[in-house]
Amino acid sequence: MLVVCVASGPSLTQEQVDSIPDGTTVICVNDNYRLYPKCQHVFAADSKWWRRYYNDVISTVSPSCRLHTTYKATPRWERVEGWHTHKTPSNIGKSIFHGGNSGLLAVELARVLGATKIVLIGYDCKKTNKTHWFGDHPEGFRNADGIDEWIVNFNHLDKAYKELGIDLVNCSLDTALTIRRSTLEKELENSMCV
Repeated sequence: MLVVCVASGPSLTQEQVDSIPDGTTVICVNDNYRLYPKCQHVFAADSKWWRRYYNDVISTVSPSCRLHTTYKATPRWERVEGWHTHKTPSNIGKSIFHGGNSGLLAVELARVLGATKIVLIGYDCKKTNKTHWFGDHPEGFRNADGIDEWIVNFNHLDKAYKELGIDLVNCSLDTALTIRRSTLEKELENSMCV
């Protein structure tokens, strides 16, 4: 099963998101439901983000869209599923690896859903003058803190996924991640040929 995970790196474009064919399983991280409201899943780890955006999310996405967060952020929101996470890379595949950011957790959600190929877009993980495609989060929210740690954790994830037989491929337009690179069009075309 192919899953596309959509993060909010500055390189993400509406055109790239619009090229995802209907019927593709898509997980939107945080604000990206605004670019792809027909996603099947929204993931955000931050309870502050859910407090601010919950009503907009449920009024924008389909009623069948599943909403996910970490267990600590869960209690208050109907429809939002919470799960326990850990911070130990050696446990990848046994439980949910936190990895320090919602984008990585969305990839773990794809694994839990049964993905054998996970395609990443908007996973820039670069220090630039722009933090997200929409700019900075509002005051009081973190903006791309810990990028160096994220890169290390994605490398742990990639290594573990290879051992699990999961193809993790980065189709972000501009990225610092060193995992396998490709284009969204090529990966979607290849998955349709299988």
